[in-house]
Amino acid sequence: MEKYEFEVSVIIPTFNSAQFIGDTLSSAVSQRGIAMEIIVIDGGSTDETLSILYEYAAQFKFIKVLKNECDDGPAHARSIGIKASSGKYIAFLDSDDIWAEGKLAFQISQMITKKLDFTYTYYATYDSLQACHYSAHSFYNLSKIVLFRGIATFTVVVKRDLLTDDIIAYYPGKYAEDYLWWLRLVKKGVCARLVPILGGYYRRHPNSRSVNFIKNLSSINFYLYRELSLNALLRLVIFMIYPLDVAIRITRYNLCTAFSRRINSLIKNLTVRR
Repeated sequence: MEKYEFEVSVIIPTFNSAQFIGDTLSSAVSQRGIAMEIIVIDGGSTDETLSILYEYAAQFKFIKVLKNECDDGPAHARSIGIKASSGKYIAFLDSDDIWAEGKLAFQISQMITKKLDFTYTYYATYDSLQACHYSAHSFYNLSKIVLFRGIATFTVVVKRDLLTDDIIAYYPGKYAEDYLWWLRLVKKGVCARLVPILGGYYRRHPNSRSVNFIKNLSSINFYLYRELSLNALLRLVIFMIYPLDVAIRITRYNLCTAFSRRINSLIKNLTVRR
């Protein structure tokens, strides 16, 4: 039986992430109740990112900083981190996102109890209320992951032994590399399951790769052709369904946010009047 040094390895790619990486690392090191290592792979940052990373690594001995001189994007960085990991599970965290308190231990405890190999959680935008969650689907098999998206990388925990070289290979220059990995996993019969907690907060900003809608859709179209050999007509149908699913989830999110803010405002006004 293979032995692991840690229960979980946390993989964080960075590149010029000085503005947010401190908050990200703070949310990771504050996770309790689980033996973990944090592996940060820096792709040649020219700002203060490395200084911040070394400060954290000096304070927390379970943080490892790897310098990736031949950086080729986040998928390349994550694959380097995975290959250097010693955990039974791999948890992903992006350099501008934040985990909720207790997320990691609870998610892995659910995986152990329910014998799950690949899980993700709800998430919210950084400035939104906790009552408003993204991700509507309770599981993803092959048909669902082809038709819909919604698995946020920074909420994912997966068993290390599933992330073989053929799964974590990537196409240089492409976007949505995380979707490619999830597609390959479910294609092999691994079902992704939702752990229904708020796992963290996604930070919206102009430099995030996920906001480049056209490049992400173009890359997904490429993956569906290369990995599943879907013809152009099927891919067109898929891309007609996907925006509808996103629109429904965003509408629900916005309505939830507006309702929650209204309730908070009413409570505040009642408190002031008293």
